[in-house]
Amino acid sequence: MSSPHIGRMVLVSFDFCSLILFNLYIVDTATKLLNHVIEQASKDKSILDIYLHVQLGNDAAKSFYEKHGFQQVDIIKDYYKRIDPPDCYLLVRSLV
Repeated sequence: MSSPHIGRMVLVSFDFCSLILFNLYIVDTATKLLNHVIEQASKDKSILDIYLHVQLGNDAAKSFYEKHGFQQVDIIKDYYKRIDPPDCYLLVRSLV
């Protein structure tokens, strides 16, 4: 899934309760996937950190990762070539 906003989606044909349940499902699935990646990476003692990037302004995604132990360590200018804004946050989570 490559949604620019984790846990957010606008669906005109869904009623409000269905939309909330769908959002919770997306966040739950993303959490399970991220936890699996962290768990698998933790098994390899040569992996000390997990790095990822989040587009500047994507506060929902940044908040999601921060709730899972990631910290912003930098802003990379002009990371993206075909989207605006082109900058991104660099986040890291230590495994040690």
